[in-house]
Amino acid sequence: MPLHIGKMFHVVHMSEELAPLDAWYDEVFAPVRGMMDGNYSPRDIRDGSLLGIGDSIMESMAPANEPGAEKHPVGRFQARFGRHLHSLAWYTDDVGAIWDRLAAHGLRVIVPGDGGRPDFGDIYTHPKETITQLEFFQAVPGHPGPPDFRFEPDWDQRWAASPNPLGVVQMAYQTVVTNDTDRGLALFVELLEGEPIHSEESKLLGTTSVFVALGPESVVEIAVPTDPPPATTTLIPGRPSVGGADRGCLVAL
Repeated sequence: MPLHIGKMFHVVHMSEELAPLDAWYDEVFAPVRGMMDGNYSPRDIRDGSLLGIGDSIMESMAPANEPGAEKHPVGRFQARFGRHLHSLAWYTDDVGAIWDRLAAHGLRVIVPGDGGRPDFGDIYTHPKETITQLEFFQAVPGHPGPPDFRFEPDWDQRWAASPNPLGVVQMAYQTVVTNDTDRGLALFVELLEGEPIHSEESKLLGTTSVFVALGPESVVEIAVPTDPPPATTTLIPGRPSVGGADRGCLVAL
């Protein structure tokens, strides 16, 4: 049974405090605001915003400033890795089928609430098992999730009329750094039904990469650092970065 992986939902960018990170995005990218701004999640003990940039959404995130936040996953990640990209998320219209596929391959699936097979809502992989954490979200009436302006008919015109100081058109790809290309292909191609579309070696970044088309429009770069890695000393295997090589693309953060 084929999976139903849809449009990319967002890429999470983690920091120790939300307001300075949001201010940086406002200054550099001038994103469209209003989808979610400074939202507090009591479930995750975190603050977050959804920032519309071109065809993409960045979710800025930070542990909430309250006792105990450091004991929750968001707080633990920030304490360990600091300012870093955190995870990748996609929409789906059948989150249960993705749960079935992941569970059938022996992977842990994190489901908020009772932890059973869901019919809607969000599920998460464990980053140790899938290189980085992946989220899949199914919206339904009564559980629509935050508003996503990209689905509105005037989104292209709205973005075109925005300041857009960098001339961003779309996100070119999301990069996942790993030490094992085959492991990345097993995940993104064999398990999630992506299609390899390109491979290359970058002497500038010190990586060998395979690019995989996943869903209707997103591309994941599986990047393996070479030895020695001249420009990847700050890339953490198992965590994503975001990149683009041509004009109008989000560049590495």
